[in-house]
Amino acid sequence: MALTVGNGSGISTLNFTTLKLTDLSVNAGSGNVTVNLPGSKEKYSALLAGGSGMQTINIPDRAVLDLSSSDGSGSTRIIVGRDVTLNLKYNGGSGALFVDIPDGAAARIEADTGSGAVFVSSDVPCTSG
Repeated sequence: MALTVGNGSGISTLNFTTLKLTDLSVNAGSGNVTVNLPGSKEKYSALLAGGSGMQTINIPDRAVLDLSSSDGSGSTRIIVGRDVTLNLKYNGGSGALFVDIPDGAAARIEADTGSGAVFVSSDVPCTSG
């Protein structure tokens, strides 16, 4: 299933954990938003565009996805589950990007930030290149 969601302003929690998605597009306006993605072993794509609030993206164990995320003046935190395969492309404005990656997850991260910083925490060594 392909799904597009628009969010105006305010605090929102979007729970997609039980859906079988092929494509997801979320356009968050101003306000904090938490997005709980599906843990599908079948690869899917998600596009999450944030405005001025904090974005929190939860990726459950064993998910396989291509994630494109952007924010304006808000920060983004991505919490990655175990045994996840993630290809992340991030385009940030003035907010920071925080990525929490556990042991057993495979992640490729491409980050293009404005004035925000990138923080990756992991219980395994990271390489760049």
